[in-house]
Amino acid sequence: EERTLFQLDEAIEALDAAIEYKNEAITCRQRVLRASASLLSQCEMNLMAKLSYLSSSETRALLCKYFDKVVTLREEQHQQQIAFSELEMQLEEQQRLVYWLEVALERQRLEMDRQLTLQQKEHEQSVQLLLQQSRDHLGEGLADSKRHYESRIQALEKELGRHMWLNQELKQKLGSWSAAGPSRGPGA
Repeated sequence: EERTLFQLDEAIEALDAAIEYKNEAITCRQRVLRASASLLSQCEMNLMAKLSYLSSSETRALLCKYFDKVVTLREEQHQQQIAFSELEMQLEEQQRLVYWLEVALERQRLEMDRQLTLQQKEHEQSVQLLLQQSRDHLGEGLADSKRHYESRIQALEKELGRHMWLNQELKQKLGSWSAAGPSRGPGA
């Protein structure tokens, strides 16, 4: 319980210090505001005092001068607003141009993609056609080679048959010469 009371006393002291700090800040701010208001009113009073020493023609001349200055500043402001509006219009026009250029660029990109795809397809068809022609040519070449080899085989078979026949004939002659006599040779 004593500890709680001690903590509460500490909290109250902290709040008092914060309130005192805020009060000082408010008081200081009020002094600054009063001083600036006093300075402003003093400047106005000085200006009015100086104006009261001027003659009516001098006051009118000064008033005309400052009136002209206000008019000139307003005209400049109006010209700047017109120039700003023109710049905004130019910006919008440039943004539209950029938009249309982006659209045209996208269209061109799509057209280039389409043409590239078409060229790839045509290239693939050309490659397939060349492969087919190569196969056909190779097939024709193989057929010609096959016919050539078949005719060569037939010729070799005929030659083999002739050699076999000659071999048979020679065997028969050799057999008949062997049977006729050992003393006689093939040249006799």
